[in-house]
Amino acid sequence: MDEVAALLREVIARPDDDGVRAVLADVLQAAGDPRGELISLQLLASRGNRDRDDRIRELLQAHGTSWLGSLRDAAFACRFDRGFPSRLALGSAWAADDPRWQAAVADPALATVEDLISGSARGEIYRKFLGANRLRRIEVFDRESLEGLAGTATAIEHVSCPGFVTDDEYLRRDYEDERQRRLARGEPDPGWPELTDDLSDTPAAYFARLWATIGQREAITSIGIGEGNLQELLGQRWYPRIRSLTIAGSKLRRWLSQWDDLGQRHLVLVPHAHLEPCERHFPWDFRVEVIPDGQGAIVRISGEWLIMPMTVLEALPPEVSRVEIEQSSPTITDRMRDHVARPGVEVVEVPLRADNFVWEIR
Repeated sequence: MDEVAALLREVIARPDDDGVRAVLADVLQAAGDPRGELISLQLLASRGNRDRDDRIRELLQAHGTSWLGSLRDAAFACRFDRGFPSRLALGSAWAADDPRWQAAVADPALATVEDLISGSARGEIYRKFLGANRLRRIEVFDRESLEGLAGTATAIEHVSCPGFVTDDEYLRRDYEDERQRRLARGEPDPGWPELTDDLSDTPAAYFARLWATIGQREAITSIGIGEGNLQELLGQRWYPRIRSLTIAGSKLRRWLSQWDDLGQRHLVLVPHAHLEPCERHFPWDFRVEVIPDGQGAIVRISGEWLIMPMTVLEALPPEVSRVEIEQSSPTITDRMRDHVARPGVEVVEVPLRADNFVWEIR
């Protein structure tokens, strides 16, 4: 249908316009296309109406594979937001030079993806997707992904830096995988690989190139980093332009107490520096956000918090006026209330974020 094609182009051109998506939903539903129902229900969910979550999951389970096109074979999970893929986690189904990767890169379903998660894909595969026009948040974790960031024309806004895998480390992993396969078949050990010993392929050299690359890309205003590399990041001359800082590690109390020293930026504390996964949180995940709000701040807490002591919440900045606890168990919620209780601070429960609907390969 020409009308549907035109509306799809509008959705891609104006990704924040819910009105276009609503019109498309009506047209598709009138034609009996279940995609229209998904768009309509997820638009309602994005406004806080969570009554039809079960139906949304039913639609994704029944039709998610077809809506993803060739991306279904390139990925192991995808999060849908307002009817379209928004976050994609790649798999490693084929060799890096397999032509099916190019088919996935060219698939129209990629046009609305904003977050690209490496998943089990190495950088040589990951970088193939970095030219997607709507990508805003990516991961950089090895030489190939770093070169992909340096070479893409896409206006990347956030870079997650979970660490660095050297080429030699990949060789070691390949050796161990092959050794295990041969042992299972009763065959001899393949022998230790010949390593490169390339001094330019070290974590120190990698981070130097990473800082230089980010410094040249002014659209990047958000970074995720492990707490071990934080001081080096803070020393970069371009750091003042960073508006959102994600710190991965276990020293939550320290970073909460230093919110002022970090520049009162949007601060996110998580256990690891990867982009947030498509799947629902594991019980041991946690996420604490300190969100500037005028002269004060709002704190948003999520995750089951099983491995972190509640006492870290006593270090919340004095500017905090409201604490939002994302859907959790009643026991955990009550414990959090006890530890954040202070005069003038409102503590409320909020539902899971509306985009938390995932199609996942089983």
